Amino acid sequence: MTEKGSLWWKITRRKTLDTDVLQTPLRRCLTTIDLTLFGVSQMAASVFMLTGIAMRNKAGPGATLSYLFAGVAALLSALCYAEFGARVPKAGSAYSYTYVVIGEFLAFIIGWNVILEYLIGAAASGRSIGGAVDQIFGGRIHNWTETNIGVWSLGIAETSPDFIAFFVILITCLIIAILGTRESVSMNNVFGVANILIVLFTGILAYCFADTTKYTDGFLPYGFPGVIAGSATLFYAYIGFDAISIISEEAIDPNDSVPRSSVFSVILVTGLNIFTTGGLSLLLPYYALSESATFANAFERRGISWAALLVGVLSIFALTSNLIATLFALPRTVYSMSSDGLFFVIFSRISERTQTPTISIVVFGLIAAILSLLVSLEALADLVSIGTLVAYTFVAGAVIVLRYAPTTSHSFAMKPEQLEEDYAPVLGDAATEESLSDKEKSKLLQRKDKIPQRYSYADFGKLKRYFCDVPVISGAGPGKMATLATVLMGMFMFAWSGVVIYSKDYLLEGVWWSVCLFIFTTLGLVGCYSVLIMHVQNDAFLTFTMPLVPLLPALSMWVNIAMMMYLSWMTWLRLAIWGVVGMVIYFAYGIHHSAENRHIPKYERLVSISKELEAAAVDDSHRISPEKQQPTSAHAHLSDVSDSQAEDGTDDVTDSLNKENSEKKTS
Repeated sequence: MTEKGSLWWKITRRKTLDTDVLQTPLRRCLTTIDLTLFGVSQMAASVFMLTGIAMRNKAGPGATLSYLFAGVAALLSALCYAEFGARVPKAGSAYSYTYVVIGEFLAFIIGWNVILEYLIGAAASGRSIGGAVDQIFGGRIHNWTETNIGVWSLGIAETSPDFIAFFVILITCLIIAILGTRESVSMNNVFGVANILIVLFTGILAYCFADTTKYTDGFLPYGFPGVIAGSATLFYAYIGFDAISIISEEAIDPNDSVPRSSVFSVILVTGLNIFTTGGLSLLLPYYALSESATFANAFERRGISWAALLVGVLSIFALTSNLIATLFALPRTVYSMSSDGLFFVIFSRISERTQTPTISIVVFGLIAAILSLLVSLEALADLVSIGTLVAYTFVAGAVIVLRYAPTTSHSFAMKPEQLEEDYAPVLGDAATEESLSDKEKSKLLQRKDKIPQRYSYADFGKLKRYFCDVPVISGAGPGKMATLATVLMGMFMFAWSGVVIYSKDYLLEGVWWSVCLFIFTTLGLVGCYSVLIMHVQNDAFLTFTMPLVPLLPALSMWVNIAMMMYLSWMTWLRLAIWGVVGMVIYFAYGIHHSAENRHIPKYERLVSISKELEAAAVDDSHRISPEKQQPTSAHAHLSDVSDSQAEDGTDDVTDSLNKENSEKKTS
């Protein structure tokens, strides 16, 4: 057992949730429509940012398939986020989920990557706006800047400074800081609806001037690997559902709103992206496309000046919407980390007038503005997807880990426990009566076979009855082997993807070492997945749960890892440098100022359920008779609390819960 206060205990400790997970100093005012349009406003405009880069350098016209594959991967990740977003409606998204389920240090690294993701996204949006404005003026702004100021090289990429991007980001930050949440979202809703219409109109306009002869090198000039590489770049286009989870702390009903808005927004944007990209591929050959202001430039080169001007103006409007959504989500991740003490506490201060983290908005908005001023769009695009994919992979893994964790390891609200005897009233005593006909007895027996054979809460994370004697894994504690299997499965996914991607030619030729590596990694994957399905899964969570676990989250991990393997080594190096900076901050500041340092772990294993959620749990248990109703998860967990904890106050909690249960039975 790890000694409390040790380094290992500190970096692996998990966040203790408040008694009421719905309680927040932020203002809960966002509806499902608000969240959906927020996601759309951030995702839809991305088609104007990265499509040119992906089509020209990676996928060609096959970028339509890249958007499709990236959309499927995003939908899987969105379901993972929706499960946690409904269960942990707190600002911080992937950071908060990892902190609650896995541990503090890994959560900090994920949160640090999410900050990078949004910083780069905001800077890329600013650069795209600058490029669109320059396109409208015929490139005069860029030419003047390059002539009078020159080209700057910072060791990343040579570029001329973009002052338009710099000032656009600063002005947007000030607007968000002044207006606050409700007003900013109302403005963003207008942008969201407009974005849908703009992207749709741009696609229709492109098809009106389509020319099939532009497919000079076929549909897949870079082959299928180019399609996957394009998916890795274009995956950033779906970062909007991540932003939905980040602002879930301000949702009125996160349990319902977060899953719905996440799925709706991803499906809608995927359709828009595929439609519009298909039209672009018919305007110009892929190799003639511009990486900046791609659509407006394509119309201009086709000699359709009026369309170029119109699309240029509309794209500026759409990209501004994207920038607002990004700058709205960025400071909330910073706020969440600083509120937990892992980042500088000044960033957790909330404006009394607007109830928003104003300092975080201004400071990190300024950093994004400086990046947009100094770094080219191409260099920014290389960093856009890597942090996103890393965060999404860990969230998918966290879904699996939590499903097989024992109930004593978390504090999430669950449905009332239902054991096999709870289903006795369904059959009644008539089944044993001799007066029944054979036909009636047969019907009752068939009905009995359909009654689920449930495990108790104490069985969650343990081996199923059929696998209790399996060697090696049978001796592990509840949830331990499932967690290890998830980690090893992720490692085998990296290895398998590396073998298939980087030694595919050797595999096709049947070179022995590549074949052996392929077989070994495949068997490792199958073995880890088999270990997972041997364990009892927790299906009693009260909030939204992702279907087909562990299959879908495992598939999400696999797809995300495969796309990461297509990113350049330089992208990984830059991510590693950012990670090192984050680790310095964590070990120099975060680990010493963590809010968990002040937490007394007396009640760590008690499950806190708010009155609203507990009432909902009682309503959902209508199939169970009052006389046979089992204790809620909070009652069940009391038996697992140690004697020392009981002496320190657990009896008071038990008496309180028993009193509430007695009152409910009386009523």
